[in-house]
Amino acid sequence: MSENRPYDIFISYRRHGGAEYARPLKSELEQRGYSVFLDYDELKDGVFDKRIMDAIEQAPIFVFMLSAHSLDRCVNDDDWVRKEIEFAVSKKRHFVPVNPNKEFDGFPDNVPEQVKQSLGQHQFSHIDFEQLFKASVTELVVNRIQPVLSIRTSEKTQSGKGALIRIDTDLDCRILRFGKEVGTAVSGELSEIRLPKGKHKLYFVGLECEEDCTELLLDVDDLDYEDYIEIRLLDKYNARRAREAAERKAREEAERRRRLGIYAVGDYYNDGVREGVVFEVSADGRHGKIVSMKQSAEKLEWSSDSAEQKRLIGANSETDGAYNTAKVKAISGWQSKYPAFKWCADLGEGWYLPAKGELRTIYKYQDKLNPNLTDKLHERLYWSSTEADYKYSSDEFCAWDVYMYNGDTYYDDKHYYSYVRAVSAF
Repeated sequence: MSENRPYDIFISYRRHGGAEYARPLKSELEQRGYSVFLDYDELKDGVFDKRIMDAIEQAPIFVFMLSAHSLDRCVNDDDWVRKEIEFAVSKKRHFVPVNPNKEFDGFPDNVPEQVKQSLGQHQFSHIDFEQLFKASVTELVVNRIQPVLSIRTSEKTQSGKGALIRIDTDLDCRILRFGKEVGTAVSGELSEIRLPKGKHKLYFVGLECEEDCTELLLDVDDLDYEDYIEIRLLDKYNARRAREAAERKAREEAERRRRLGIYAVGDYYNDGVREGVVFEVSADGRHGKIVSMKQSAEKLEWSSDSAEQKRLIGANSETDGAYNTAKVKAISGWQSKYPAFKWCADLGEGWYLPAKGELRTIYKYQDKLNPNLTDKLHERLYWSSTEADYKYSSDEFCAWDVYMYNGDTYYDDKHYYSYVRAVSAF
């Protein structure tokens, strides 16, 4: 953020469960031209109070991530999330509650009334952090953010009036302004649109595929303004078609290898017992590791047993999840005490919770893995089987999880919830 530019949006979130949504949302909003404050990214020196309050005071929009359990600790007077909400209320910020993947299913019984009213009186914005992420963010921007931030002196411009913009494009495309379609540009013709006075972000999207797109920022000073712009999408169109052809060839090559009993990273694997996608392979291609086609439908605890949470069990390998899983299975009644490990074991013989290093390898190759996975790897936290000799916020030890957005590793209390993916060797 420029030092001279105030924040447009403040994102408040609960670190556990909310970070995996807050970070990609911040990134997407910044790509759309907004200045966004997120405490994890902005604060590096530990001085929280004044800088957070100053940011809330600057930003007219207060976005709150309603992730699962995000409001559970608001009953405490010193809870930081509660403090942020109450301060935003006192400054009359515009609240935008975001319900990521529709995880939020109701306010806890003991949530303070001010917190409940400040969030509950506003319509929740549902953002799909999977396939429809960009589309749902566009809806958020158009309906909840852009109307608050836009300053227009002549938005009621009559039809046929406004600044004249002539467009020369090399590919037929739709023209969108802040996510709303305002016209179509045709290759080989000089197309026209009219815009009111103000700042505009225009999107040009190919008719065949939304991947063939570009954007343009345009500042209209007055209604007599005229401009000529060139939009070049053909290179993106050709690159996409070439990529699709290469992917088809890769699938054909993978099928040829499969018939020979050899594999490469990204290949689909099914031996009649286990089904997955290869993420690690030996030099001869005949041995390696696969990641499960699906992931846990919901977030799970690493350990749900209070006594087990407070001790180290020796699951300390950073590269061998099978070793860590064996340590867990040696514990009496482990199935009821270690939900993340049980989910993997329930897939069948040979499946285990991956170690931290194995998860990082999966992150490294996720672009190759996703095309063949039933449940795609998404930008969220996944539990590893590697425990950490740390205590984060209580008297219990932690375990490592890996963030599929950037491959970073974090240690969290064992009772926290993250998604689970299983791996197996072949």
